[in-house]
Amino acid sequence: MSKPYLPEPVDPTSTIQLRYHQCFISRPYGDDAGQPYVNYREETIIADSKGKVTEPAGECGMGITDDNEDEEFDILNPGTGEPTGKVMTYAELLAGIDSLYIHVAIARDEAAAGNAAQYHGRP
Repeated sequence: MSKPYLPEPVDPTSTIQLRYHQCFISRPYGDDAGQPYVNYREETIIADSKGKVTEPAGECGMGITDDNEDEEFDILNPGTGEPTGKVMTYAELLAGIDSLYIHVAIARDEAAAGNAAQYHGRP
């Protein structure tokens, strides 16, 4: 059985794959600003012995609301498409994205502070 969104053989020397290549998460501020929204931009990849060609293939997305924030989805192994045995809710995904942002922003700020200290001759 084929796995959706993994490379599929077209013939003995070529494959085709639909995948997302960009993900945007909108996080409006304030109670009346709207709901968080996840949007994926997709592409089709056609690969053969001559190389790869990519083509835009559409978009899909959804809002995360009070009504669906507890919906669970399987965490998949990106290389095989097989479930890992773990699940996540939409709310947990947003919490993870927010946490990663804070982690990355702190690392950026600390690196900038270190660079400034070196520039000014401080240890």
